[in-house]
This record gives sequence, structure tokens and C-alpha cells, in this order.
Amino acid sequence: MTIFSTLVGSFAGAGLAFVSNRYADHVERNRANLAAGNMASAILSRQYGDFVIFRASLQAEATTKHQHPDWLQISPSFLSFPEWLAIDIKSLTFILQHGQRDLFAKLLDVQARYDDLRKLIAINNEACAARDDALAKADLANADPFVDQYRFEAAIDATLRAKLSGLNASLRHRAKNELVNYQTTGRALRDFMLSLYQVAEVMTFTAMGAQKELATAPWRLDDHRS
Repeated sequence: MTIFSTLVGSFAGAGLAFVSNRYADHVERNRANLAAGNMASAILSRQYGDFVIFRASLQAEATTKHQHPDWLQISPSFLSFPEWLAIDIKSLTFILQHGQRDLFAKLLDVQARYDDLRKLIAINNEACAARDDALAKADLANADPFVDQYRFEAAIDATLRAKLSGLNASLRHRAKNELVNYQTTGRALRDFMLSLYQVAEVMTFTAMGAQKELATAPWRLDDHRS
């Protein structure tokens, strides 16, 4: 009986320890997932804010210069799209464990688009700088492109003009069409997190760093140029 009691006690103790460890692991994973989801939401909010500011700036400049040739409409951008601002996709694999494959795919897509836009802006900045340098050398930096149209075209290589026109079209297309990607993905991530955690624990999704009205401002540039 003594041996039996000892064995029962040992098994009971081992079982209790096992259950306790499993619970501790569950709590730790729960905390880690909450932190990962909130971090992803915060980064996505900052990316969304960056995009909203980019979109508003591009539209304002293109509207002001709408009568200029499209290769003259956009200036180098001083907006920052930092490379370090990236969602840690590996930390979000718990989303897949909950069967949210579409949400996971949307997060991958938004991150890729943010990276692509950063590279596109950098390429556009280089092209704009080359254009502006050529105009300065031709003493056209402060000239009116309507009055000196032929001099402007003569000062800029046709290949560079074509490149600038293509970049203008690409940036405008992104500005017009990709706002919804950030909005739907950010809201979907928040809704998913709210299905697992309390409201007070979940990060709010917003256009971080941007004025609130910019996120809802309509796109007014001509469709044939978008």
C-alpha cells in the first residue's frame, strides 16, 4: 500500500506539473501573440500614415502642375519610407493556426507593396534630380515651360522624359488604387485580434502621423492619367 500510495502520489504530482507547465506555455504564447499582433498593427498604422501623406502630396503637386507635361509634374519626394519599418511576418504565424490564411496573405501583400513603393520613390527621385540638373544647366530652372516648351524638351533627353512619364503614371496609379489595401488589411487584423483579446488589449489601427481627413480625401486627378 505504501508503494502504491507513493506511485499514485508521484503520478499525480507529475500530472499536475505537466498541466501547470502546459498552462504556463499557453499563457506565454498568448502574451507573445498579443505583442506580435499589436506590433504588426502599429507598423501597419505607420505604413498607412506614410502612404496617406504620399498620396496627398502627390495629388496636390500634380493638381497644381496639371497643365505641365507629365514628366515635369512631380518633384523629388522628401517623404521617408524607412526600410526598417517592416512587419515581422514570422511572428504572425499564429494567424495561420487560426485558419486566417487570407489575412496572412494580405499582410504579406501590403508589406511587399510598401517596399516596392519605397524603391519606386527612390528611382523617381533620381530621375527628377537628373531632370532638374539638366534644366539648371540649360538655365531653365526658373523658366516657364509654356513659354519655353521647346527649350525644355531640348534640354531633357527623350529617354529620361519617357522614364519620368512612366514613373508619374506608376506613382499616380498606386496613389489612386492602393489606399484600400491598407484600410482593409488594418481593419481585418484588428477584428481578428479582437476575436482573441479584450478591446483594451488590442492596438487601434489608424493612419499614424497623418491628418485624419487625408485618409478619407477623394482622389480627384483625371482617370486617364491615373
